[in-house]
Amino acid sequence: MKTLDLSGTILLVTLPHLAAVAHAKRTLNVFATLGYEKKIRLIVNRYNPAEDDMSPEEIGKTAGVPVLKSLPSDYRPVIHAINRGLSLWEYAPRSPVTRATFNLAETLSGGETTPNRHKPGKKGLFRLYRQTPEKLFPWMSRKGDLTPGRGRTPCELPS
Repeated sequence: MKTLDLSGTILLVTLPHLAAVAHAKRTLNVFATLGYEKKIRLIVNRYNPAEDDMSPEEIGKTAGVPVLKSLPSDYRPVIHAINRGLSLWEYAPRSPVTRATFNLAETLSGGETTPNRHKPGKKGLFRLYRQTPEKLFPWMSRKGDLTPGRGRTPCELPS
């Protein structure tokens, strides 16, 4: 409750399915009872106009709050970025969901946000996590054991 009290904006994210919109409407009713109705912004996630029966406008009417933004359903780049530990910007900078996410950030910040145009993953400590062990430790053999490579002597373990 304290977090909601201190928040300037509360984002309620829903899916474009009737059951999810019904749950969002219940949540909005609870928030209205608590006095947060002016802080609430509704986001529709994974919206696909070709497959979904409800448009963002219909979702807003059903929920009783206009939809601030809708993010497109673009499963493949999102799941690949998650599985690789990368941001959407690093994995798929031209994806519709990446552009929509930056558009949402611009809307929420009230200004223009531009992503870092440097090549992703080239600087910073976390670049090491994207390296294979062979690149990080070239003196180790390809099998990953402690046999010497490139003229090094083997490590002797104490008996």
